[in-house]
Amino acid sequence: MGGIASLFSSVEVDVKNGICKIDQVPYPIVGFGTYLLTGTTCRRAVAQASRIGYRIIDTATYYRNFDGIAKGLEDEDRSQFYLISKVWYDEQSPEDLQRELTLL
Repeated sequence: MGGIASLFSSVEVDVKNGICKIDQVPYPIVGFGTYLLTGTTCRRAVAQASRIGYRIIDTATYYRNFDGIAKGLEDEDRSQFYLISKVWYDEQSPEDLQRELTLL
């Protein structure tokens, strides 16, 4: 086994049920992308995505939509969601990553 899967003890994919288990922890397979969504459009889209069952929200600092995502999830139990954010190649120092986390 190679690639990213070699970093974990076990990886199982259950396509029928839309779940991937990494080290026995279940994660949704499909996420909701937010590229080009900002402001009210982002808030409404994220709120609707959460209502229909999305639990992974994909974003990046470059998208500038963290506020819209937060507002879209304000009535939800945040512990039920995974926010995935990309980090630009030149912003991967510990200080940059800490700053990035405060923006989420």
